[in-house]
Amino acid sequence: MWKFGLQHQISTHPSPMGCVVGIGNKLIKAARLYHGIMGRFFTLTLTSALAMALLTASQLSKSYGPDDIFSGVTLSVPYKARIAIVGPNGIGKTTLLRLLMGIEEPSSGQIRRARKISIGYLPQEASLHGEHSLWQECLSAVGELRAMEARLAEMESAMSDPQQAGELLERYGALQQEFELLGGYTYETRIRQTLTGLGFDKIDFHRPLGQLSGGQRTRALLARLLLSKPDLLVLDEPTNHLDIKAVEWLEGYLSKWEGAALLVSHDRYFLDRVVDHIWEMTPSGLETYRGNYSAYLVHRQERWDLSQQIYESERARLEKELDYIKRNIAGQNTTQAKGKLRRLRTGRSHLRRKKSKRVLRSFDKYEKVDPVDRKRVRRLLGLKHRKK
Repeated sequence: MWKFGLQHQISTHPSPMGCVVGIGNKLIKAARLYHGIMGRFFTLTLTSALAMALLTASQLSKSYGPDDIFSGVTLSVPYKARIAIVGPNGIGKTTLLRLLMGIEEPSSGQIRRARKISIGYLPQEASLHGEHSLWQECLSAVGELRAMEARLAEMESAMSDPQQAGELLERYGALQQEFELLGGYTYETRIRQTLTGLGFDKIDFHRPLGQLSGGQRTRALLARLLLSKPDLLVLDEPTNHLDIKAVEWLEGYLSKWEGAALLVSHDRYFLDRVVDHIWEMTPSGLETYRGNYSAYLVHRQERWDLSQQIYESERARLEKELDYIKRNIAGQNTTQAKGKLRRLRTGRSHLRRKKSKRVLRSFDKYEKVDPVDRKRVRRLLGLKHRKK
């Protein structure tokens, strides 16, 4: 358990008409690429002022050398949250979790954690080592209870002396009450239930960690995290090494979990039963959806349909503007035509090249619109075509 205190130049053309046609084509095609732009209207934008936030991040980005993984990620994990991060493989879900845990540093942006927050992080592959047993590993999650238990035993021994009994009795009673409220008399039962629920046999309880397989060590770490009851659980593919029975047990456990949970999982049925918010990760940020995974699929399609309508409306407007300019750029209405051309140029300047590249990459992954000719689109956006 981890403890924390808390965009471009307009390409010029040799003639006004060439400029009109070039800009018009680029605007239309760029608009097509920006078919997913409706995500901007739904992107979760949260501030540090949000009440009960355990963890917040603002405008996070991550790059490895020249390769941009993601950018513009802003998020907030409130108290008792049940959130899943989804997206295509390679989009950076695990990388984002590592940034939030402080294992890696973001290329830009800020991360803030609530003061004195406790976070339990499960990576995809655990790195538990040592000669101690699985049972001893789980006991480490209840170290505070065991220390209280030892103090109670010392006080009981001391109270056998009549001269000290009166002085210690009140302190003993207060400590015993706290010990009971924290589950001190049931922690061994909880350890057995957790290990059994996660698929361990009784014979495994006292096996050294070194004798466990990689999958068993990951389950052992998950057991320890659940027993430690952190404020926030961050789980990366927690069902990878669980059988159906263990997954069902984990679903039930998390449904009663009093803390917050942030998950990455490809198991849609697991997410349907565990989470109530979905964060869809894209190269340019996060989009949030209320509900479980099935609800997310419905709402996402609705957003795509709406963005398609907006795209069609914008394309019709652009085509109308371009038609007017081409008919009047050299005629009597040249002033009005040049004014419209100037406004189109201004709009073109906002379609920055870097962003166009990012959107082009994202469309390879999502494939949510009509097939796009990459070579032609790159030429229209002024990007160099990459030969395979």
